[in-house]
Amino acid sequence: MSNILKIILSAALLFSIVIYANMDEKSTSDIREMRGKIVTDDNVTVAATQKIYKLTFFGTPYNKEQMKSLLTKINKKVPINIQSALQRYFKDRNEKYKIVLYGLTKDDVVKIQNILDSSRSKGFSFVPGGERRVYPYGDFLTPVLGYNKKQIDTATNFTYLEGVTGVEKEYNTLLSDTPLVRAKDLHLSINFQRQKKLEQEVYELKALYDAREVVSVVLDDTFHIKAFASSNRYIANDIHRKDFANLDVHAIGYLFKLNEFGFLVGDALYFNAKNPKFQIYADLELNQPSGIDLPYERVYDNGNRDFKNYKANFMQLVKAYSPFYLGGYIGNPKVVKTQSTDKKQIISQELAESLKKKADIFFGTMPGRRVTLEFEDNNISADIYMRGFTKNNHKYMQVYFTIYNQEEMPFDVVVKSEASSSNQYLEATIYSKKDNHKIGKVIQPINKYQANRRKGSEREIVGIYKADDGNYYIDAVTTKETPTASCNACQEYNVETLEITDDGIISVNIRPFDIETYKQMY
Repeated sequence: MSNILKIILSAALLFSIVIYANMDEKSTSDIREMRGKIVTDDNVTVAATQKIYKLTFFGTPYNKEQMKSLLTKINKKVPINIQSALQRYFKDRNEKYKIVLYGLTKDDVVKIQNILDSSRSKGFSFVPGGERRVYPYGDFLTPVLGYNKKQIDTATNFTYLEGVTGVEKEYNTLLSDTPLVRAKDLHLSINFQRQKKLEQEVYELKALYDAREVVSVVLDDTFHIKAFASSNRYIANDIHRKDFANLDVHAIGYLFKLNEFGFLVGDALYFNAKNPKFQIYADLELNQPSGIDLPYERVYDNGNRDFKNYKANFMQLVKAYSPFYLGGYIGNPKVVKTQSTDKKQIISQELAESLKKKADIFFGTMPGRRVTLEFEDNNISADIYMRGFTKNNHKYMQVYFTIYNQEEMPFDVVVKSEASSSNQYLEATIYSKKDNHKIGKVIQPINKYQANRRKGSEREIVGIYKADDGNYYIDAVTTKETPTASCNACQEYNVETLEITDDGIISVNIRPFDIETYKQMY
């Protein structure tokens, strides 16, 4: 073996030893399979995972100027926050072992190691830091795709990922790697090219109609979704406060009354199919979730209400109209192509064609006549437009859901769930849209569960409203001016009304709170 080859092999071995010098047995969890990929129907990877590393230091401390000089050299090759790294390094002078940099890729490790070698820096090494989700196409398919949050395995100090919303949440178990089950890749029914075109289209429609959001879905006759786009997207690994309102899928999150939609579906099917009305309603499955494989779908228990007063979400309505456009069949819409859609025929194909003509007349041509939907949130209304088409011997149904602002609130409200020593509570931070400054924070604002007498959601804030005087107020549950109780169950509460102004939040009224009789103050 030549001397040159020996030198190269020795250098490679030394580099390997340096990288893994501080790895103990627990750190070998890095060898495990990472979170599975998410792949479109036309084989494009839209979510993947990469291993990340930490630069650590154990040895004789560097002084500030030496450390700053080294970090400056690193920053020229690998973008880092020099000030944060310096603060981290000098945070505790008594500890020799320090984590200097986080979130380094394998390429970063190679570049930084070259700098350390050339500057003869001692005491540094790299250790596995966990995994990071990568979305190569930015905001593609959000919010349907969803996003992850980092979790720490306390036994190994290893960072792993957990789905929070969308497909990432719904299929978290399948995508995750565990000691017992290897992670699997997830194959969507979404067509990448069709999805990209639709995303551009809904974005342009939003601007054209000055809409709050435009959502569109393309469903085929197997009830798999080929495209599902929102104009309000975000980059899943770079979420900012402005994105908070769009993290959930509004197509399954907004509820509205059917109104004339109910007459079209119910009466048309009733008179043509000659079935009892109650059977038709059951067939359309409007009293249960749509069956879509996404989390947090909101569904209203309609009971035996008159059909026109039914409440439904957008995807439930798409499903109810699907027999018109997809040959008389109904099924559970799915975004993952391996999932069963439980497709079944409830009317004949001939009847479906007849009803499609009625639906086409009802909806008109895009943007169609304005059909105002009555939402629980009185600040929004929407149009719905549907069309059917055939391609490659398959029937398709496309629906546009255009959401408008009735009245734009001049504030952003960011809601967090916080934990105290005794219970969970909500916290609403209010920002001005004029200049993005923080107006104030309200603890335990009134939520839907309280306002609707135990029939709503504990996560949704409804205590903020505009009064007839043109001012904005928010109601919050409080223990102010109540006697202190010995236990939570026997504690009495008041409701405090606060006025929201650009200069701050002002308390204007405190009164007894009763969940059965609660009403807004103004």
